[in-house]
Amino acid sequence: MTELKKGNLTKRGGGFPYKWQERTFTLYDTKIDYFAGSVQKGSMSLTASSTVASAEEEKPRAFQLTTPGAGDKDTLLMFGSSDNDSKEWIAAIQG
Repeated sequence: MTELKKGNLTKRGGGFPYKWQERTFTLYDTKIDYFAGSVQKGSMSLTASSTVASAEEEKPRAFQLTTPGAGDKDTLLMFGSSDNDSKEWIAAIQG
């Protein structure tokens, strides 16, 4: 497994009302993990069916990563600290 990118993103939490939480993300060639401090809070597999797209209608700089069939956490909605940061993450995920 190869680490492709690591850094902080703000992601939308799963409960309603939604809370936005900063997490440390690590992107690998086959998955993306996210942490609160040193505690892993989640992971999503990346497959040929995974997609990443802008979600600026939700939040400025936001993008959405979806892996069909990944269960409860088949979609992550997140944004970077700047437009450039979000674009770098999107490019890294797209490979």
